[in-house]
Amino acid sequence: MLQTPMNPLNPEDAAVEKPPRPLVGVGAVIFNATTTQVLLIRRGHAPAEGHWSVPGGMVERGEMLAVACAREVEEETGLRVKVHAQPVKIIERVIQQDTDVAYHYLIIDFLAEVMGGELQANDDAAAVEWVPMADLKGRLTTAGLEEMLERAKQVAVGEETRVPLLSQIDTVDRSH
Repeated sequence: MLQTPMNPLNPEDAAVEKPPRPLVGVGAVIFNATTTQVLLIRRGHAPAEGHWSVPGGMVERGEMLAVACAREVEEETGLRVKVHAQPVKIIERVIQQDTDVAYHYLIIDFLAEVMGGELQANDDAAAVEWVPMADLKGRLTTAGLEEMLERAKQVAVGEETRVPLLSQIDTVDRSH
């Protein structure tokens, strides 16, 4: 299991040094067969505790991105997945704390498909469920999730080809 750095946004972790450089994370976009539902987890820890997002987490040193993505999905949801090789989105997220950068993430999202396992919330996920795409607006979600899922759905159904990733980096600067 991945040992995540202590979180400076958590008052109990306030004395912990902030990461000196950006952290690399991965996320898995998993649709049902008709792309009308997406698998989401409700985050059980900061940052964004209580927000709904795709399963994912931090890449461990020496770990390939697709392997990290599959590992994180299984840890959080109990499902084994096949991760598609080409990312659908790269998101750069900077989280401010007062006037300083608390965290700087580079998150690479991939399409994935379920190969087996039993759905259950584990690890960092407080809950996991198949959510109708039409119900996303009624949920507290992580920044940029709806837009990223719409792009992933277009790629999944062949409406949008995968374009050079540098033109697809989204920057989200969120202060807490």
